[in-house]
Amino acid sequence: MARQLLPLALVSLCACQGPWGDMETLSDQTLAPGSGQVEAVAGTEGTDRVGSSEDLAARAAVAQIEAGERKGFLSVLKSLMPEKSAETQAAEVALAGLVIEDELPQESPAAPEDDSARMPGLFGLFSQGAGVTPDKAAEVRKGPEKDVVPGTVMAFGNIGRVCELKVEDLGEKVASYPEEAAKYTLYDPDPESTRMRSLYLTGFEDGCVRQISGAMAMFGDVEMHEVLRFGTAGSIGPETEVAKAYNKVKRQVCKVRASKPCGDRMSELQKDTVFLSVYETFGAGGRWNNVLLHGGYVEAASLNLREDQ
Repeated sequence: MARQLLPLALVSLCACQGPWGDMETLSDQTLAPGSGQVEAVAGTEGTDRVGSSEDLAARAAVAQIEAGERKGFLSVLKSLMPEKSAETQAAEVALAGLVIEDELPQESPAAPEDDSARMPGLFGLFSQGAGVTPDKAAEVRKGPEKDVVPGTVMAFGNIGRVCELKVEDLGEKVASYPEEAAKYTLYDPDPESTRMRSLYLTGFEDGCVRQISGAMAMFGDVEMHEVLRFGTAGSIGPETEVAKAYNKVKRQVCKVRASKPCGDRMSELQKDTVFLSVYETFGAGGRWNNVLLHGGYVEAASLNLREDQ
């Protein structure tokens, strides 16, 4: 009703005087440059504020009704939802945490490093009771050996160290030294053969096998060596690498000079010191390799011609 009466009142006022009365028109005003649209908008806002009290009251009532409708709609939706207890809300929070955990990719624990992968072959022999350990197998070789893989064929006179072989793969045990409480053992995969072939020797501190090539091999006691070395008249034979190494060992164990036999400490020397003679051919002729073993190591080796050559 207020909106319908307002236009009639404005028309009645306009009938009493000119269109704008004493109010200056826009054409009579001097406008500053650039002010036009901004001031026009401000004037419009001012017109809205200068409206009648009834019009303002009507607008406020409509706004309150509209706000009440929006509020009521939300209130209706909220009233339809059942109120949750504190225990229910806590359970939902915990369940949400579990769901999030299940969705995250889980890291699998890192597999422990296998030492046998870093040192191939060493633990294969160790598992067979050969006594191989990483520290022992990593020891620096004292003698003339070189590391080889299984299946390598050694040239005559060379000595290989193989840590990947199992005892059951070495062939038949054909000799050992000492015979009682053996320290070193010789294996032959084909003991009936007379040709040159691979032979294997165990008893070393690193737990690895030593591989040699020959048609025949046998242990030689150090006491017999001294008999042959010095002779009945006590003369000294040729000075080979093996002879030099033996003199060094004898001096440490027997406490004697190189030109003297071991003497009373011979039994002590014989416990872990022995010669291995490896022959290139079976029977007369050919070369032979003299190898000195002491304390679980290859001390030296030297090639020689047979005395009947």
